[in-house]
Amino acid sequence: MSLSKTRIRKIGSIIRAYSREQCTHDEYQRALADLDTYRGSMVQNMLVTHHDLRNALTNLELLGNTSYRLKRQDTIVDKLQRQPQMNLARMRDIAGCRVVLQGDSLAELNLLNDYVSEFYANCEPRKIDYVNKPRRSGYRALHIEITRHGLPLEIQLRTESMHDWAQQAEALSSVVHINLKEDGDTRLHNLLQEYAALLADKTTSQSGLQTGYDQGIEQIRKTLDELVMAFSDHGGRSTNLYDYWTGTAQSERRSDGH
Repeated sequence: MSLSKTRIRKIGSIIRAYSREQCTHDEYQRALADLDTYRGSMVQNMLVTHHDLRNALTNLELLGNTSYRLKRQDTIVDKLQRQPQMNLARMRDIAGCRVVLQGDSLAELNLLNDYVSEFYANCEPRKIDYVNKPRRSGYRALHIEITRHGLPLEIQLRTESMHDWAQQAEALSSVVHINLKEDGDTRLHNLLQEYAALLADKTTSQSGLQTGYDQGIEQIRKTLDELVMAFSDHGGRSTNLYDYWTGTAQSERRSDGH
């Protein structure tokens, strides 16, 4: 069963209304069932696109790994509730495919980006460059949004370093219950921003400067790993450690009366 765009938009409206106690439980359950139908309609496109991307690596003689994922129902619901203006029919990343290249060659990343964009020229490709214009959080990648058989799909292209940063951010996010890939001003955000800057600088630096970057990168990676373990041991939201890392230097100055 295919859903009309009107119904897809309505699903998002009902989910938000339910969080405000402005619709019935039955309406909400029907909306969730239709949401699952909508998600399921994207699977075939996602699998075919994943196959296309594996062929792209072969044709370009590039080394890398490919993956795909369908955003979970609870993640979509949370996003709709956090972003009141979000139109479910315009949510581009419910289905996604990813390529992580071996190594950190920006030339290879751009080559792949051009190839994939041209391959999907008839699928309304929209390119988003988070490499030359990173998110303030530190997130870097190249995204290509396409529309295939009337359904949206997001393709992410990353180097190893870009993927490493994202993995670190996701691991920490899962234990502190904050999406650290989104922009923010906490100490955790600041640490990840510093980590992203070092990874980016190392990628573009001369080989003779690599050792200094490696030391800084390893030091921050060690800190991130220790924080993940510490927050995991205490259930995430723990005492002074949580308050410190999820707070900001500015809020601390205000609490001190400065």
